[in-house]
Amino acid sequence: MATGTQSLNTLLQRATIDDHEEILKACNVSLKQSNKEPKILHTKAVALLKLDRYEDAFRVLEEGGEGLKSGASLERSYALYKNGQLSKAKDIAKDIADDRGAGHVEAQAVCVHRGVFWQVTVLIVDGSHIGWRTSRDPLYCTEI
Repeated sequence: MATGTQSLNTLLQRATIDDHEEILKACNVSLKQSNKEPKILHTKAVALLKLDRYEDAFRVLEEGGEGLKSGASLERSYALYKNGQLSKAKDIAKDIADDRGAGHVEAQAVCVHRGVFWQVTVLIVDGSHIGWRTSRDPLYCTEI
């Protein structure tokens, strides 16, 4: 008998990369066989995020247990940010070590929280890379 993860992999092979509704359906089918499989729950949460269903995604991540919560910190932070829970989003993103995506979420949450809409100080590294400044840097969000 196939495991939930194997069933999900089989179903996902039939879906397109941008078909998040189909991915969500495949996850739900697989979860009927394997209720708390972390990989399936994580895939489901990402599909929900892609479908702009941020509250649902956060609920899946929270109910998936500590392993899923710690392994999907960026997704949790992003879902909180999109739900307007900026302080919590920033705190989770800040604790993610050396992750560019987490830096983006943290900077966005800080700036929106401060009422500074998308005026974020950029840092040019070696003249070729642009990155967000975050609270790890001395000046990370400035008002116009």
